[in-house]
Amino acid sequence: MKCKAIVVDSPNNFSYKEFNIGVPLDGEVVIEPVFSSICQTDHHIIDGSLLYYRTGEAKYPIITGHEWVGYLEGTPVVGMCIFDGEGQRIEVGVINKNGGHSDILFMSQKYILEVPNMEYKYSLIEPLAVATRGFGRLNLNGEEKIIINGFGSIGKMFGRVLDYHDIQYDIYDTKRHSTEPVWRNYDVIIECSGCKDVIGRFIKCKGSKILLYGLNYDLIDINTCVSNEVNIITSLGGDMKDFKLAIEIMKDLTINECDFYELKDFSKALHCKNKVILIHA
Repeated sequence: MKCKAIVVDSPNNFSYKEFNIGVPLDGEVVIEPVFSSICQTDHHIIDGSLLYYRTGEAKYPIITGHEWVGYLEGTPVVGMCIFDGEGQRIEVGVINKNGGHSDILFMSQKYILEVPNMEYKYSLIEPLAVATRGFGRLNLNGEEKIIINGFGSIGKMFGRVLDYHDIQYDIYDTKRHSTEPVWRNYDVIIECSGCKDVIGRFIKCKGSKILLYGLNYDLIDINTCVSNEVNIITSLGGDMKDFKLAIEIMKDLTINECDFYELKDFSKALHCKNKVILIHA
């Protein structure tokens, strides 16, 4: 089968073009994406900096896009992006599986979930599921003092999960605040900024619990973490229960801080500072 998609052929070499994606494997169904989003991971795939591509675990060409919502025979659905496929790691739009920046997507039926209706906000279920997964791994007792470092689209996702559970938290964002907080005053630091300098300071807070949201943390100094007995927790992807909870949380959310582009204008959308929603014609 042929599709129109964003195809990355090699680092810094991508285009919107017709692409032969073959045929569905046994157990796979055909999804027609309606909305998708651009994640920082997509940027790292495009420029070749993502660890999987540097080590050879992932290979080009690849259709990007692991955040999407589409139709399966007229029913609005989303899908898990990380799972094991016959002994190999699968990350939709990242490793060994073409993604949703396309007008056709093949997905295993068992990793698909129905959503209430076709709204662009459901293309953001995946990052919300990562946040619900991270929240569960923190094992909070309700008495911790919590701060989110970086309150862009990802930080806001984690904030929405904390709001859902009625948990108070502070925010620090270099674009909003001129004075950096006293990191040692916090029991839990949720890292959503990717700012190397700031991370380098708060990982020195002895005994703190730090959640790293997403990928590309080779900028973390492990020796510093060990010497300060920092409790590092990570969150990536999400299982079925994380996605189900994310869908439940998303039902009552209004997502306004987005810019909209047509899929064919992907190259322009990459330079947008806000969260991007791609509209599939």
